[in-house]
Amino acid sequence: MSYQLRRFDLLRSSHPGFIGLAVAGLAVALVGVKMKSLAVMGVGGFLYTIAVCALQKPVLTVMLGILGAGGGVITFFAMPGQEMQGATFSQRLIALVLFIVLYLDLMGTLLMLGAYLYNLLVQTVGLGGIKIEIAEEGAEAEA
Repeated sequence: MSYQLRRFDLLRSSHPGFIGLAVAGLAVALVGVKMKSLAVMGVGGFLYTIAVCALQKPVLTVMLGILGAGGGVITFFAMPGQEMQGATFSQRLIALVLFIVLYLDLMGTLLMLGAYLYNLLVQTVGLGGIKIEIAEEGAEAEA
């Protein structure tokens, strides 16, 4: 038995408002970088994070949050680098929270972009998709 994956559907909603919010958040963050204002960068990053989490399915957000938390705990608590050696617990906790948020944003964006490109190549260009073949238990023993 074989199946062909024709479409990745990672979006919960493709509402133009959420997409506009993501673009606006990114623009505000870039303006903050240009102005060298941490507050403006933070507001832009917050808007972008809200938009990305609203666009993707909840299971993707939770999965990436768990992976980000695991990586952050290892990076900042279990095996801290030279930069974190003298940091207090509260500083490490703040670094962990920021790491999780950035991991959610970056990986969520990359996964959604990858799904969009896959769907574009399979549906529009007509390239073959991923083919999954599943064998039944009895068929393996006979073969």
